[in-house]
Amino acid sequence: MSEQTGKRVATPRRVTARWITAAAVAVSLVPLTHTAGAQMMQVTDARARATMVPVVAETLFVYGPGGPLPAMKEAAAAFQRQHGVAVEVTGGPTPNWLLQARADADVIFSGAENMMTDFVKQLGDTAGGIAVHPGRIDESTIVPLYLRPVAMLVRPGNPKHIRRFEDLLRLGIKVMVVQGAGQTGLWEDVAGRTGDIGVVRAFRRNIGLVAGNSGDARQRWTSDTSFDAWLIWNIWQVANPTLAETV
Repeated sequence: MSEQTGKRVATPRRVTARWITAAAVAVSLVPLTHTAGAQMMQVTDARARATMVPVVAETLFVYGPGGPLPAMKEAAAAFQRQHGVAVEVTGGPTPNWLLQARADADVIFSGAENMMTDFVKQLGDTAGGIAVHPGRIDESTIVPLYLRPVAMLVRPGNPKHIRRFEDLLRLGIKVMVVQGAGQTGLWEDVAGRTGDIGVVRAFRRNIGLVAGNSGDARQRWTSDTSFDAWLIWNIWQVANPTLAETV
């Protein structure tokens, strides 16, 4: 099993203070600040927390890929219950939300380091031919949160008896991988860790599909049962337990 640096969170430049609270939720649910428009209330001690008057805050808009989406929605719900701040989380393939994020994003989360780098470019000051816009990312606020493990997913019941990575090299095994969506070069990294170029060759021979993103891979896995294994972040099995097993 291989691990890559996982979900990252960044904030557009217009809401740095407010993002600190949302980012803390993703890490530890420890609030740092609470804002409502131009008004900010700093929680400094237990007495202040006990006596602070609730304020009506505008909605936080959060965007990112589909892999970390379940965890981000859970964190957003907990944050909303604890602080009364509405959080709207949108996730999935980047083209589905990128344009809207340029207009109103408060927080951006990603599935890998290279993905966050792409988001910085895609949400840059003049990204998409748009002049300086509110959804651009302040790179100083990017924080890696955890390592995401790579998993081998197989069909329910594991009919091909795949138990370890070397089993994916057997003749006749058909594997699906993802190139992009935080997984650029992922399969090569896993195969290359053996230090054997023959393993890389054998694995590449068995790749039946290189999906453009994880959502497309899920759809293909569901519709085409000829695939025996799927190399992807383990969260995709956790979120879809009836579609595959992890080995």
